[in-house]
Amino acid sequence: MLNRRSLLKLMAIAALLPLGGGLLYRLGLRELPIQPLRPDENQVVRALVDLILPRDELAPGAVDLDVDTAVLDQANADPDLRRLLHLGIQWLNDEAAASSGERFLSLSETRRIILLERAEAADYTSIENHLFRRMRDLTFELYYTKPQAWTGLCYAGPPQP
Repeated sequence: MLNRRSLLKLMAIAALLPLGGGLLYRLGLRELPIQPLRPDENQVVRALVDLILPRDELAPGAVDLDVDTAVLDQANADPDLRRLLHLGIQWLNDEAAASSGERFLSLSETRRIILLERAEAADYTSIENHLFRRMRDLTFELYYTKPQAWTGLCYAGPPQP
């Protein structure tokens, strides 16, 4: 038998269900099956990581420290990240094709950066903005966990051994 408290709980849950489904629909995450990334998508991840933290005269780039491989390892273990990468890379390729008739990997570095800036400036709930933020955060997190990345910071490392 349902008491008043149980009924209120059920009503609250029922009211919140459309919000969760709507967010998933807005992000497009429930439409694609979870498939492994294709080799061309792996190359796009590598290019994104390199654009986010390139090599300079003070420190190695993120690709030099295999951050792209670590991102791909996380994507293999995380179906939500894998879906986001599928959708985000599709957006990058669609936008590249619309503006130049080429795929993202065929664009010059300058044009790739312009696309990333558009993704960053897009609506916060859009696939492209979510891709940009997730890739930026993952790249920085995985890069700065490596002691080789600290050379450009004049940071000797933690004080304890």
